[in-house]
Amino acid sequence: MTLTKFEIARIIGVRATQLEQGAPPMIDIGDLTDSLSIATAEYEQKTIPFVIIRTYPNGTKVEIDPNTGDEIGREPPSKKSSV
Repeated sequence: MTLTKFEIARIIGVRATQLEQGAPPMIDIGDLTDSLSIATAEYEQKTIPFVIIRTYPNGTKVEIDPNTGDEIGREPPSKKSSV
């Protein structure tokens, strides 16, 4: 599964925020100084420590590893109760 450009932007943005708040980088940062550059490099080197949960219109939730693009879990749509 490929990630959408919106998912990629969200991954990099959330990771940059984590780095700003003191999370340790998952790569050797070398001469990178700002959190956005580090987060982008982590994404490019496939070391992002997240799982993406994609929710489809029918309610199905799919967990995706952003580093490999592989589906790692699927939850069927929940039953809606009628009230």
